[in-house]
Amino acid sequence: MLKGYVTPPAAPRLSKSKFLSGLQCRKRLYFEVHAPDLASPPDASRQARLDAGTAVGDLARQRFPGGVLVEIDYRRPTEALQRTSQLVQDATVPAIFEGAFQADGVLIRVDILQRAADAEGTWRLVEVKSSTRAKEVHLPDLAIQAHVLENAGIKLGGVALMYLNTDYIYKGGALDLEKLFVIQDLSREGEAYRTQVPARLAEMKGTVSSPHAPAIEPGSHCWAPYECPFWDHCTQD
Repeated sequence: MLKGYVTPPAAPRLSKSKFLSGLQCRKRLYFEVHAPDLASPPDASRQARLDAGTAVGDLARQRFPGGVLVEIDYRRPTEALQRTSQLVQDATVPAIFEGAFQADGVLIRVDILQRAADAEGTWRLVEVKSSTRAKEVHLPDLAIQAHVLENAGIKLGGVALMYLNTDYIYKGGALDLEKLFVIQDLSREGEAYRTQVPARLAEMKGTVSSPHAPAIEPGSHCWAPYECPFWDHCTQD
């Protein structure tokens, strides 16, 4: 029986995105959980990047014929968990898109979970990015997903990043998805980050359980690796 699916415990307060925010700044994490309305809306440039990422994700799914999308949105996590569980147990499904998994107080949606053709029943986690190369910042992203998946009962055989191939030249007609995307295995590179996840999660759970936001002053961390949407609020405190 797979763990973390049909009857989830109390709603988790952490997600993949919140975990990554917590790595950048625990004050940002606190506001994302307790005061999300304080965030500045994305500007036109940021929204364009988000839209591009969505378009790339849609294309990436076509690289895995027969895969099934969990279409249930983020506002209905229990239904998404149930649907994902059904797909995991259906051996005819070669890949699951936007599957929902929960474990250790974290709820995630996985871009692509590919079923391996082996007797061990393993899967490959594939995270899709609209970037053109693998970056150090991608490793914690893969690490938290791998942590949740394995604690939810999924046996991982590999962890990979899927991104755009700059050497691909479009010559008209249908896109050659085999050449458009690079799938790079990062199982070994991400292992060091995997070992840090439990301690980091414990720290973040303490942060979001506190009655007060941590006393962290604005600084260079507010812009790296990403611009914090709570910058205006923090600088007005």
